[in-house]
Amino acid sequence: MEGLRLDPWLARQLVCPRDAHDLTIEFDTMQCRLGHNYPVVGGIPILLIPEANVTHQAATVSINQACRASPSETSQSREAWPTGAIDSFVQLAIGSTNGQMWWPLVGRLREYPVPNLSLEPPSKHEEWFLDLGCNWGRWCLAAGRLGYRAVGIDVSLDAVRAAYRVAHELSVKAQYLVADARYIPFRDATFSVVSSYSVLQHFEKADATRALSEARRVLVEGGIAHVQMANRYGVRSLYHQAARGFRQPTDFEVRYWGPRELVATAERLIGPAALRPDGYFSLNAQAAEAHLLPRRFRAVARASGFLQALSAYVPALTSAADSVWVVAHKR
Repeated sequence: MEGLRLDPWLARQLVCPRDAHDLTIEFDTMQCRLGHNYPVVGGIPILLIPEANVTHQAATVSINQACRASPSETSQSREAWPTGAIDSFVQLAIGSTNGQMWWPLVGRLREYPVPNLSLEPPSKHEEWFLDLGCNWGRWCLAAGRLGYRAVGIDVSLDAVRAAYRVAHELSVKAQYLVADARYIPFRDATFSVVSSYSVLQHFEKADATRALSEARRVLVEGGIAHVQMANRYGVRSLYHQAARGFRQPTDFEVRYWGPRELVATAERLIGPAALRPDGYFSLNAQAAEAHLLPRRFRAVARASGFLQALSAYVPALTSAADSVWVVAHKR
């Protein structure tokens, strides 16, 4: 579809998030045959459902931004790319996207923290990877470097714009649009991998379940769902649950799941599932990024990496991880 900032094949896979009908584009609007309209801002589709309950206020902000967009913004205009400096959006968002250990680096980043993706490289040409809640795109960058055709969705238009800027700066091919993980605007069986990091753990369980069901729908047969969640029994997790009095979480607070609950839910909604440890003592401890952290946190990230490696020989350690990957294969 002309006017979209997307690969032509990918653009043809877009469907209405309400009813799954085909979308057409005219000027600055996408529309399905039932008359549902979605704005396009700077070539970026805003495929949100305004009447859906909001999981994050960024969705409301994006809808309002689209309504206020000027004609020049809704045409094929393109933002200027940065020229070497760390993108200002990433500088400000790093504490929110990467966790508490990164808060001292807000406004002080010197390098983009691109994580290692714990997946095998694609086995065939043009395997598509979808990141739910991509923000500025760090996991899409990781997937793109591994050889996947990376696509990210997020409810924040500002985050998606930043993701495009960063991908361009780092010469990684990745594509982004504004959409909700609970209403994925793609056809059935589009992606080989659907991944999400530090997103569904913030959803109410009914919303997380819906997002996982949507992940299954857009996966090809045998495709992989690769979703990070917070484990109820991790040391840090227990501390934080105790600190809030073991009350029910509200708003965008973390929801903690039990390991058996995670596996059972993934197997019910997607297919055969297992847990892999992601981090200990933190929900965002990536050993590969330890050198970028303030010195006082580097030992935490490295200890987490050590325990993660040790868990391959002592599987019981996975049950004590604070952050786990739920890996399920569509059957």
